Order: sequence, then C-alpha cells, then structure tokens
Amino acid sequence: MSKKTTVVIGIGNADRGDDAIGLLVARRLRERLHPDVLVHESTGDPADLMARWGSGLRVIAVDAIIIGSEVGTIHVIDACEINSSSAMFRSQSTHAFGLAEAVALARALGTLPSEFAIVGIEAQSFGVGDELSPPVASALAGAVQAVERLLVSEQDSKQEKIHA
Repeated sequence: MSKKTTVVIGIGNADRGDDAIGLLVARRLRERLHPDVLVHESTGDPADLMARWGSGLRVIAVDAIIIGSEVGTIHVIDACEINSSSAMFRSQSTHAFGLAEAVALARALGTLPSEFAIVGIEAQSFGVGDELSPPVASALAGAVQAVERLLVSEQDSKQEKIHA
C-alpha cells in the first residue's frame, strides 16, 4: 500500500440505530470514489481500526458521536486533538473500546497518521434493532459530502505544493 493512499473507514453496528451511520456513509462512498481511495467498514475495534489505517496514510474515519449538539449535526474533527478520555465516541455508542482508544494507542506507539480527520455525526438512538433516527438519516448525504470535501481539499493541497 502506498504511503499516499487515503483510507476512509466507516465505523458502526448496522443493527444499533444511529450507530450504523458510519457504515452507511462508507457504502455510499465505495460506489462513488476513485479506486485509489480505500473504503473500509469496521465495528470500531481499536486493533481492527489500526490495521486498516496502517502507518503513514491519510485517514478519514466516519462514526456516530455524542457531544451534546443537535442530533444529525456533522462535525469534522482533527483526530490528533482527541484522547482516550474523550466521551464523544463512546457515550452511548456500542463500542466499549473504539476510535478514541485507537487514536490514543496509535499516538503512544508513534503510528498515528499525520493526516487524520474524523467525520462525526451527532446521534441519539443506539437500541438493538432500532433504525436510524430521522435527523441522522437526513444527515447521511451531508456526511458523504463532508468526506468528499476533505478528499478534494487534499487534492487542492497537493496541487498547491506542486505549483509553489
């Protein structure tokens, strides 16, 4: 795998309501993105996440979060700014250990990718068998667009460096 490869990881559980949003974003992106962008789905297990992003890659992770904003709100977060005590990726999600712990572990091991964005969708419903709540379902297209904007900004950044 090339060091310049971008990896998009949709995180969640398809049977736990709003927790499925990361998986649904990944599925939509898989149909639309260039083959150089690797799109994966993950349950959020830290070892699985770290194996999927490798080292030296550009990573965009998509997950349900709870930070107290309006349900369906889309946040773009620099992963380098979160830590394992961050409740936003665990509060009522189905991940006992997940993205925040994977980021903290990779940071401690010196393997955290230098370009790592998280697209978090504010969620509310995590019950077994629940469907997406209406606000989260409405945020699906916007979350896909947020990832696509991050990918375009990467391309623009590379072109600026080439022309500089």
